[in-house]
Amino acid sequence: MSSLLWLFENLRVEPFGIIPLASLTGKGGPTTLKHLHIVASYNWQDEPSSSTIYVPGAPKRYVTWPGGRLQEDTGQLIYDINHARLPDGPMDPLFDALEICSESRFDPGAFDLVTDCINLQKLFTFCKGEESSGFFRIDLERVGDAVLACRVEAQDVIQIDFPSHDQSLKAACTQPVHPTLAGSHQRVVAYSFGELRMLVRCEVDCVDYTVEELERQLLEQDEAQSTAVQEPSPVDDPQQQLKHIRSKSTNISSSCSPSVNMTTYPDGRGFPAFTWPLLFFAGSSVVVVAWMTEQNNFKKPVMYKPTDVNRLLKPLPYAALSKVYDLLSKIVAFMRRNDENMKASLIWRGEQFVEIYEKAPTASGAVSQAWRPNNFNVIVSVCRRVDFLLTVIRNKMIHLSDRQKRFVSALKEAFTISMQFCYIPLIIYLGFQQGAEPGHPPLSLVHKFKFSNCKTMSFFIYAFVCFCVCFLLLLIVHYRRHLRHRRTNATVSTCVVLGSGGHTMEILRLVQSLDKSKYNPIHFIIADTDSSSVEKVKPMLLKENHVSFSTIRRCREVKQSISNVILPTLVATGQSLVQIWRTKPELLLCNGPGTCLPVCFAVFFVDLLFGRTCRIIYVESVCRVTRLSLTCKILYYFHIADHVLVQWPELAAIYPRTLYIGSLFAFAWAENYEENYERLKVELERQRQTNGNTFSWKFGRNAYFKNKSIGEIKKLLGYRMLPQTMKEQNEMPVPEDLLNLENFNYPVEFDSRKHWPQCEKVISFIKDQANCGSCWAVSSASVMSDRTCIATDGQFTTLLSDAELLSCCKACGYGCDGGYPQKTFKYWVYSGMPTGGPYGSNDTCKPYPIPPCNHCSEAKTPKCSKSCISTYPLSLKEDRHYGSTYYQFWLGERSMMKDISIYGPIVAGMSVYEDFLHYKEGVYTHESGLYLGGHAVRIIGWGEQDDIPYWLVANSWNTTFGEDGLFKIRRGFDECGIESYASAGRAKV
Repeated sequence: MSSLLWLFENLRVEPFGIIPLASLTGKGGPTTLKHLHIVASYNWQDEPSSSTIYVPGAPKRYVTWPGGRLQEDTGQLIYDINHARLPDGPMDPLFDALEICSESRFDPGAFDLVTDCINLQKLFTFCKGEESSGFFRIDLERVGDAVLACRVEAQDVIQIDFPSHDQSLKAACTQPVHPTLAGSHQRVVAYSFGELRMLVRCEVDCVDYTVEELERQLLEQDEAQSTAVQEPSPVDDPQQQLKHIRSKSTNISSSCSPSVNMTTYPDGRGFPAFTWPLLFFAGSSVVVVAWMTEQNNFKKPVMYKPTDVNRLLKPLPYAALSKVYDLLSKIVAFMRRNDENMKASLIWRGEQFVEIYEKAPTASGAVSQAWRPNNFNVIVSVCRRVDFLLTVIRNKMIHLSDRQKRFVSALKEAFTISMQFCYIPLIIYLGFQQGAEPGHPPLSLVHKFKFSNCKTMSFFIYAFVCFCVCFLLLLIVHYRRHLRHRRTNATVSTCVVLGSGGHTMEILRLVQSLDKSKYNPIHFIIADTDSSSVEKVKPMLLKENHVSFSTIRRCREVKQSISNVILPTLVATGQSLVQIWRTKPELLLCNGPGTCLPVCFAVFFVDLLFGRTCRIIYVESVCRVTRLSLTCKILYYFHIADHVLVQWPELAAIYPRTLYIGSLFAFAWAENYEENYERLKVELERQRQTNGNTFSWKFGRNAYFKNKSIGEIKKLLGYRMLPQTMKEQNEMPVPEDLLNLENFNYPVEFDSRKHWPQCEKVISFIKDQANCGSCWAVSSASVMSDRTCIATDGQFTTLLSDAELLSCCKACGYGCDGGYPQKTFKYWVYSGMPTGGPYGSNDTCKPYPIPPCNHCSEAKTPKCSKSCISTYPLSLKEDRHYGSTYYQFWLGERSMMKDISIYGPIVAGMSVYEDFLHYKEGVYTHESGLYLGGHAVRIIGWGEQDDIPYWLVANSWNTTFGEDGLFKIRRGFDECGIESYASAGRAKV
């Protein structure tokens, strides 16, 4: 082991003090994180010419920062961007990224502790109290009241006791979050750990490859590497510039799961002590991708599928967590008791205590001078002081009267919005000033302004006047809004703004959930060109006498330029003023379309001029998951809306004044089947009258769904979609005999039951999946049964077991929670399928275990049985029947028809909408209703009806659905995606 002198470099000779482990009782300390949200994320990459940080939405900026590539570990310590001992500012990239990514100016003083996750891991190791030869050093420093804990390591390479493969595994398992990136993805999270407000940076990888594919490459790489200790590459030129490059696609994509690569050490002790605190302090759900056994082979762990972090944290020593909190509290208190410019280091040498050394005056700091409080620009500093003053006033409000409280609240809101109005033009003006220095924001020129300059002086006078006028107007509005509104009526007059398409559907869901005895009358405001919304409101007009509607000018059409929006918006605002004055609403509901802006402005002006109190509630669309729409931002940032409701918790974490309400579609899922039937019947009749056309299928009730809610029906839809990547196509190639489609003659009609009469009994059998989302297993097993019968020319007519796929094929899916039909055929080829039958049968190995019951609760996935039922004479091994190959139909309709006509029925996945639940007969096409989920079905033939080509499909909802368990769906148009996700296999005879 190399010298430990690096621990004490640039430190005072004697320790300033010690913190014994015995004094860290941790009693009553927190073991959970609260109010956690992601603050920012960025990428670090080293290029041949420069070191680059990619920040989402960042403009090009240049700051001084040394770079250097990561060293792969072959028995030596690893360097990364924070390991290198740098002259000054090792936390500047973190602060720069936060400055760009944050909604407002980043203030380190808003937190008690700013650090890296690795530092918390180190403290956790110390607090566990186990004997160890480890050691670490953490540099401590203050920026205002915030304590910075900077990660510091040795300058020379440290030989460790055993070879570590962690970095080589990460390099092989990691896909960059952007095509041009190669570095790790840094994520910054903020949360409360007890009373401590913490800002923590951690590393997140995007996993793209399975571990098995890497085993051979990694072993070959390890064998080829020399066992000699390699010298680290020198740190790059300190004057090297770091570029901030704008890139909108640097966020982790939905196809890549946020993950942490967790490894075990070769001594076989399982996970190292660092793994558990990594999961806890990073504050994120992770995917376990690999661990390493004592033979240095990478294998899948038991929890190879996406696993909730809470399940992994069960063995976490919570007593050690409490001690970490106690230690952090003592460190923060110690740093705040001393001088603000004091720099210190926390050192652990494997003892039962940590030492605190004072750093020498000439030692480097954790951040550069640019992030010192006395160097913040003038305007932002003033804003912060005023905001701090208002915070103090708010904390003192408990001693104020109700009237004073309302005035202080209005004062704060008016001042905040007024500063936003004036801050934006000020930045624009300063940005055009001459002499701006590279790498410095325009606000750094404030101290250079000469107020003798007429233009500059007049601009500041203009800005001051705008601020005063805006402040007074907003103070009046917000003070009136804080007045208690005394209603004389027991009902609330409600105004609703309708958009078009999905916006209208969402807001109508919300309106339907309102208690009409309390919220009436209801007045809808609709854009004059939105005929679809008018049609959707008409049924309510006919049924309820307290509902009315009016139209206003549409502000902006699709693809219309911004320059042509001003006049229509002014006209719409004037029309809205008339409607608001006439209807006198007490509540305004809106959700997304630009039509709601002039209506909200009208309510705003009426409140300002006449003192009315109308609450504005804006509901953000369900499509908005991580970012608010432009309409919502305007209403949110300028405090026009009283309440902003969001349907995703991610938005509530980013925008603190929003309120998370869950999905509005939950109202739809609570609707029962009979209510859904009546509602869709009205909608389809309206479509029929409006469009003047007739449907190709009959709409009616299906007894299979009687007394079920739409939410319960959704759980029956268990088809899960595999991504159609080149990797999937290579694993499931189309057989060669299906590639030549030109010389095949397709009959106009084909029915597998008639074509193979010796297997008609097997093919015609309609199954009942019961209250389980097992359509993927039931349909796949039926296809295997059909094809085995056809391949044996009717000699084998027993059904194969869907229970085997449902319970025992872990790679195929998640039991009653859905699965992948494509993978079931692979299981058929390699593992084989025993015989099965419907529920209650006793003449097969594994009959279906779930009873058909419309009134039962949701079924749970049955346990996998390792043997046949007792009444069956054969063993499970003797009863298995195998497939010879498996494939997916990548070539579409014609390849599906050819395969069905030669080998028998196939499995297909389709999208199910609400109207499909009411199919009775005819050729189905989607006409109306919400998307419910994916469903796996069995295609047994095709034909034409009234010149409409169709697929003949067998369902798994017993014979009460459709045409005795069958239905027809339009062919050749990929209706509901049925031609995009078909698969099959062939029996081994």
